[in-house]
Amino acid sequence: MVMVETVYNIARSGLLHPSGQEGCCVPPWGLFHAALETEVISAVSVVSFNPIIMANPTEHQTIYTTLMRIKEAMNNLGQTNVPVVFDMGLLTKALEITWANPEELSGVIPCIY
Repeated sequence: MVMVETVYNIARSGLLHPSGQEGCCVPPWGLFHAALETEVISAVSVVSFNPIIMANPTEHQTIYTTLMRIKEAMNNLGQTNVPVVFDMGLLTKALEITWANPEELSGVIPCIY
């Protein structure tokens, strides 16, 4: 795949075209990639949501429960890391919790929204 991206970028740059005009004959990446991948059949993805936790979101116990449920889902899916997005107010508490429990919450990465 890296080779395809490299060839695409060189072709779009105009280096291969006699006039040197950038991107004149090469379609945008989506069309280019779709033309190459004509025989690939993609599986349908299913989006699902974790159940809602009916508790005050600013309490440490609620954030801890959320992080533990996300860690459990991460392990069930066979992933090693999962980013969890918080606003700034909740991020500070989530970081405190993950720093206080590094072994228990390894792979759970709180991020700013």
